[in-house]
Amino acid sequence: MSGRDKLQLGQRERLIFALDAPDREQALAWVDRLGDSVGFYKIGMELLASGDRSGDLRLLAVTVLTSMDGKDLQQMGISGEPADIVVQRALSAQASGIDGVIASGQEAGVIRAACGPGFSIVCPGIRPGGPVGDDQKRTVGVAEAFQRGADAIVVGRPISHASDPRAAAEAIQNEIPIP
Repeated sequence: MSGRDKLQLGQRERLIFALDAPDREQALAWVDRLGDSVGFYKIGMELLASGDRSGDLRLLAVTVLTSMDGKDLQQMGISGEPADIVVQRALSAQASGIDGVIASGQEAGVIRAACGPGFSIVCPGIRPGGPVGDDQKRTVGVAEAFQRGADAIVVGRPISHASDPRAAAEAIQNEIPIP
């Protein structure tokens, strides 16, 4: 692992909003809109590439996208079950000094068992109330992600598409177990 410690997160910081805004102005508008209902943000490629950001960055490696399943991996020429591939990639990331991984909540438990407690696991594709049949194939609900070993979750559309995004974020906060 790198020289930095695992993410130390309080209750409110365990929800990460997928801030997929193209520029700083729109990103800050979302931060203002959500207020203190969200403590951390995952910035998208557009904002990252714009150079319009600041702050202490931690490196997290993506294992397998939550929109992919075993069939998708086979079509890419990757053999094996998603859980096995995710663990292999998490161990490689850890050996390379990466701070943690981004992985489906379905695999958080096997990653935690393989990499130990000092390695951060952030789970995207979280659907409050569980899977909803959208483009995300390997999803879990809020509480289940944490039960399986997640340190934090990334939530996008269930917040950004809600009629009241702040209320949606607060509702998700209420589902997050106290560490």
